[in-house]
Amino acid sequence: MKITNWLASIFPKTHLRKSSGIRASAWVETLENRVLLSSQNVLVQSLTTLEGTTLDDIPIQFALTEGTATFEEMGYFLFNADGTVDGSSPGDADFSDKVLARGTTVFQQGAPLGSTSMPIIFNGGDQIGVYFCHNLPASQAANEIDRQELSANSIRLGFEETASLWPETSNGIGPDTRRFDDAVIQATIGDVDTFGSPILDPIADQTTNEEELFELQITATNPEGPDSDLRYRLDTELDGATVDEVTGLLTWTPTEEQGPGSFQVVVTAFNSTRPDATTSQQFTINVAEVNTAPLIDPIADMTINEGELFTTTATASNPFGPDTDIRFRLDQAPTGVTIDEMTGEINWTPTETQGPGQFDVVVSVFNATDPADSNSERFTLVVQEVNVAPVIANIPDQDATQEQTLTVQIGNFVTDADRPANRLSYSLLNNSFATAQINGNTGVFTWTPSTSDAPATYSFTVLVVDNGTPQLSAMQTFLVTVMAP
Repeated sequence: MKITNWLASIFPKTHLRKSSGIRASAWVETLENRVLLSSQNVLVQSLTTLEGTTLDDIPIQFALTEGTATFEEMGYFLFNADGTVDGSSPGDADFSDKVLARGTTVFQQGAPLGSTSMPIIFNGGDQIGVYFCHNLPASQAANEIDRQELSANSIRLGFEETASLWPETSNGIGPDTRRFDDAVIQATIGDVDTFGSPILDPIADQTTNEEELFELQITATNPEGPDSDLRYRLDTELDGATVDEVTGLLTWTPTEEQGPGSFQVVVTAFNSTRPDATTSQQFTINVAEVNTAPLIDPIADMTINEGELFTTTATASNPFGPDTDIRFRLDQAPTGVTIDEMTGEINWTPTETQGPGQFDVVVSVFNATDPADSNSERFTLVVQEVNVAPVIANIPDQDATQEQTLTVQIGNFVTDADRPANRLSYSLLNNSFATAQINGNTGVFTWTPSTSDAPATYSFTVLVVDNGTPQLSAMQTFLVTVMAP
């Protein structure tokens, strides 16, 4: 609503104080002569805010001048936006109805003693009313301009006076009477700005999880222009949260430290052409705690030997709970591998058949309170072959007869644990008999004693060597007793 060049009313003798917004200069006519108010009697103030309204900094000027309009009758007069005047006298049958129906205060001229208030009221429409009394005896207290609100939709403005602005004159009526004809007030109401603020759509309280991206689209409408003029901002210090100024998209990823918790958020919409025309709304974002699995530390690939005890320890950290809640398990491992659920210690002695070989191991870590949620680490164990020496069991002593061949299956007494099996080679150590020999591949020992060899007992030492790396061997000695026929 914009109101300009408004003829407010006939203005009688009046004085003001605490005037937060009236700039006044006046001619006042007595019954006998015209008196010009001196400059020291002119009140000059500036308006800042109208109490009771959401409109700020509304400029209002009042200039008291002579001859703008004159109303000789007593009554209430309402000045319309088009410059016309509606009038009614208190004696009219419809006087009360007219006043109440218009929902505003109207101008009163020539009223008898009574109320001395003069509210200046903006009703949110196209009308302004001014109300006052005059022709008071000098013995009565000075007129007052008080705040008054006549309707629920009105905006009010009022002031109290301290001293007279009109001169003392002698008009022949009596020393105790100050009687003046009506002066004239011309009220110029400069652009009453009711520029509409954006209208934010309702925002319900929100719920999200810590460490998850939260997005909320803030929307508004613009009563004063295109929605493209709308801008948004976040008026809350919420670490990590942002609002896109143009789109109104609020984004936030709450940290672990921010959950669980509740956060009050204030978002504001404004018009880019009038940043002071703002609308704000507050809502709550509730951040829920998320029980996330512990984090397992990396485990490097390792090379170990078959037949040897291997030990390592898996470690983990629990940023979302006490480390005492951490548990370990094996989700993949070769036969024989074990892990301590509480400490994460891994033990394994690879068997001969498991080396050489390569094995994947998967260790998982979880919270005791939530076994289903886990983190895992995969690593590889390379098992190396370890050469084991052949073993020769005790070879029983043998009996032989001269001129007859003795055969002993030495290979039956030899074992080699290596897998894959090594190739074994057999030989006799310190053999002094030409007819005594052993097959290097099969380990078959043969000897045909001569007549000169009987009767006597002889020892033979068998050497078995494998082809592993490094080569390993075993020796065993047995006795042969040669008897005569």
